[in-house]
Amino acid sequence: MTSLVQRYLVDGIMGKDLAVFGQILHPDYAFTSAGGTISGRDGAYVPMVRDYLAKEPTIDVVIHDVVVGDGAVALWVTKRTTAPRTAAWPAILIYLAHEGRLVHCWSEQDWASHRRQVREGVLAPVVLDARTDPWLTTPVAADASTELVAFEWLRAGGWQADDLVLDDGGAISPERPELAFDRLTLSCCFTAGDRFAFHATQHGRYLGGPRGRGAPPGSYASLPAAGIGTVRDGRVVQARVVTDRTAFARSLVSSASS
Repeated sequence: MTSLVQRYLVDGIMGKDLAVFGQILHPDYAFTSAGGTISGRDGAYVPMVRDYLAKEPTIDVVIHDVVVGDGAVALWVTKRTTAPRTAAWPAILIYLAHEGRLVHCWSEQDWASHRRQVREGVLAPVVLDARTDPWLTTPVAADASTELVAFEWLRAGGWQADDLVLDDGGAISPERPELAFDRLTLSCCFTAGDRFAFHATQHGRYLGGPRGRGAPPGSYASLPAAGIGTVRDGRVVQARVVTDRTAFARSLVSSASS
C-alpha cells in the first residue's frame, strides 16, 4: 500500500511521470477536496494534474507523519513550490486502495496560507523531521475503541487536543472565521491501532471573522477538513488538522446568494 502512494507522489507528482498513473490508479479513481469530487482517471483526474504541474513545475512534498491501516494510508505533509510562485503550505492526504490500485484520495490543503504567502511574498517555515523513511511505515490493524473516541471527537467539532496543529499553526495565516458548528458530514475515517485519519465537512452558521467576503453573520457555511490524530487513555491527545478556509468563503457566498 505505501509503495503505491510512494510511486504516486515521488514518481507521478514530483517526478512528473504521468504514465505511472495508468499503472497505480484505478480507472474510476476519485479525488475529493475543497467541497467537491472529480471521478475518472483518464477523463478528469490526469488532465487536472497535468494542468496543475504546468502551473507549479517545482512542486515538492515533505512528509511529516504517516498513518497506515488496512488498505489505507494518510499523510501530513508540507507542499512546496519555488517557481513561478514561492510558498510552503500544509496538507492532509488520505488514500484508499483496492486490489492493488489506488481508488480514492481525500485531501485538504491550507490554501489560505498559500495565497497569503504568494500575495505578500512571505514564506512559511518548513520543519524537516529527523525520522525514518516514511515508506517503511508498516500497517497496523483497525481498533474499535480508537474509532469510537475519534467519532466522538469529530462530532464535538472543536478540534481539541493537548498537541494540536491547525492549518499552518498560525505561522502565516492565523485568522480564522467563526463557525457555530451544528453538524458534521464524515467522508472517510480509518484507524490503525491508536491512530486515526479522517476527512469531513463541518456545517454551521457564520458568526464573523475573516474570509467572510461580505456575507452577513448567520449565513450557513461549510468548512472542509482532514486530519490525523492519536488516541490515548480514551481521548485524542494529538491531532494535525488542515481546513480549507477558501472553500469556506465560497460556501458563504453561495449561501448568501441563494
